Amino acid sequence: MSQSKFSVEKFGKYLLIEQAASGGMAVIYKAAAKMSDASIQTFAIKRILPQYSTDQEFISLLHDEAKLMVRLNHPNIVSMVEFGKHNEQFYIAMEYIDGITLKDLITKVASHHEPFTIDMASHIIREIAIGLSYAHRRKDENGKSLAIVHRDVSPANILLSFQGDVKVADFGISKAQSQSHKTQVGIIRGKIGYMSPEQTRSDIDIDHRSDLYSLGIIFYEMLTGLRPFASNTIPEAIKLVREGKLVKPSEVRQDIPKNLEAIMLKILAHDREERYQHAQDIVDDLNEFLVQHAPLGRPVRISHVDLMGFIQRFYKKEMAKASSVGI
Repeated sequence: MSQSKFSVEKFGKYLLIEQAASGGMAVIYKAAAKMSDASIQTFAIKRILPQYSTDQEFISLLHDEAKLMVRLNHPNIVSMVEFGKHNEQFYIAMEYIDGITLKDLITKVASHHEPFTIDMASHIIREIAIGLSYAHRRKDENGKSLAIVHRDVSPANILLSFQGDVKVADFGISKAQSQSHKTQVGIIRGKIGYMSPEQTRSDIDIDHRSDLYSLGIIFYEMLTGLRPFASNTIPEAIKLVREGKLVKPSEVRQDIPKNLEAIMLKILAHDREERYQHAQDIVDDLNEFLVQHAPLGRPVRISHVDLMGFIQRFYKKEMAKASSVGI
């Protein structure tokens, strides 16, 4: 990921080291802070843009969601450390991941004109599903479901560390953003292609099964190289999502096994009652598929080491740089 020129900046207890990315809602920085034991820890700081910081409804929603998100502590989820304010600027401090987004990797793989392997795509989707399963099942102290739904499961919100970890980012942020009247048209357009059919309607409550559909779109894109509902206009994109017409993955890529295609199509069922009802069910079926699909002499499960090697094929220089500076 390319960084623009940036001067180190003190921001509350954090030292902003470099700008890592920018989006429609915030600018993300790599930052450092001294901990109580005098150690230095690295964080990602998401500094909310002024137009959102002055939107009281948005900030209130984001604060409420942040209270839930700090409860999420799982290897497949980017941890939220705190939601705070400094000099009239709101920010979110998160676990820092040295790596790339799945969106970056999909783009890089496509530029090399070689598809994701069946096993590697299945492994990444399984890891995302493990994180979603944990979040969807979280309960409060009284045993009541927290009803956590991500609402924006897309390649840009999946982080892949250079060590081969897969982590879901931005839980809770999408709900606040989607309900803000300041949300930009460009942001909406970029997300529609990964929305579930029910997300495009205002008369249907969204539940965790919407996240599963979005996961299916990512899976489809990784294995076929196609985004089935991509469009240049918002109305057309919404129309395509609502219709939900899909070319079978095996018609695009003939080496996709039938049992894997069945899993993909069940995740992508237009009627949410016909989809997988829980992310853990996807995990279980992908585990079974990977065992059946494993070649003789190879471990039945792909691990983070395999993913690290796959990423290295496309990001060798970036990984070498990260290793040399001891991140």
